[in-house]
Amino acid sequence: MNDVELATWIQGLEALAAPVIDTDDVRRGFVDEMGHRRAIDAPFLAWCGRGGPVGARDDASADRPATLDVTLWEGVARARAERESARAALRERCGALDLNARGPLTARDDFGSIEVWTETELGALHALWWLAMWSAEPMAAARVADAAAWHVAELQPDNGTNHPWALHVFLFLERERPGTGGRAHAEVLLQNCQVALGRPDLLSAYVLRDCARALAGVVGRPGRA
Repeated sequence: MNDVELATWIQGLEALAAPVIDTDDVRRGFVDEMGHRRAIDAPFLAWCGRGGPVGARDDASADRPATLDVTLWEGVARARAERESARAALRERCGALDLNARGPLTARDDFGSIEVWTETELGALHALWWLAMWSAEPMAAARVADAAAWHVAELQPDNGTNHPWALHVFLFLERERPGTGGRAHAEVLLQNCQVALGRPDLLSAYVLRDCARALAGVVGRPGRA
């Protein structure tokens, strides 16, 4: 995958996301089309610039320990809001994450279902990408690439997750390691987020826009191909 192809992906993701995001009433608290609100929504949407407090969690999740995806997104959002260094955010947030480990970021046995686990994994991978890029920390970047490669090799990309978290990570993996299957993984994630409504749901639209922004940051950088 070359930069021309990535640029086409960027345009396509933005085109899918924009009309859905335009329907969002930012004056009210965020809920998706099904009336759902997740613990990850507040820090991720704060990062996206939608507004609202970075660390606010709804009543249903406030008393439960944060999962890794929420923890990392809180780090990303706070680093932006407080102009904190990405290296400091990475050090603080990665107490729950071993950068020397291999394979998935979280333990499968910690979750009741593969669907919940997959969603958490990909949300965490998406956030870790930003921390790795900001901090220019080689260990974090290597951890992202290794986890993405593990997902492509070991998991079906449609394990019940209808939000395209980390879609850009798999496209970047294909750019850096052609033929590994990253593109196909990304294509299924993109398809899955449109199945229920015939278009991306509102949260997915924000995720797709963020994926496009992440890809725009790497287009033009030398690849390994």
